[in-house]
Amino acid sequence: MSLAPLKPCCGPRCPRLTRARGGYCPACAEQRGLAYDRRRGTPTHRGYGAQWRDYRAWFLTRHPLCGDRATSTVRTTDSRCRLEQRTVLATVVDHIIPVRSAQDVRFYDLANHQSLCVLCHNRKRQRERVGR
Repeated sequence: MSLAPLKPCCGPRCPRLTRARGGYCPACAEQRGLAYDRRRGTPTHRGYGAQWRDYRAWFLTRHPLCGDRATSTVRTTDSRCRLEQRTVLATVVDHIIPVRSAQDVRFYDLANHQSLCVLCHNRKRQRERVGR
């Protein structure tokens, strides 16, 4: 049991008190989707640890621009920068076909990766969430 002091929930008009680190009571956290983030685990538990960071650095040195990918990879429309012929440095290595864990065979598959800037990556993720 936590000994942290009770604080008002950060949810709008929520009268409950909570000790939760995020500031939301369990009901408000579930409503905001915060409980989902806790259930899915840390990035390291999902496979994005030191090995992924090394791979990411290697991939971005070979494919530095938003929309770059290995030559054997199928073309996508995920990079708005590439479609609008803008030159933007990539900061994210994206899984073209989403993976759920590091045990997925496509997690380190070169043909399943593309370089994206944060803006293009976030747009793609939002489209994937809406499609769920």
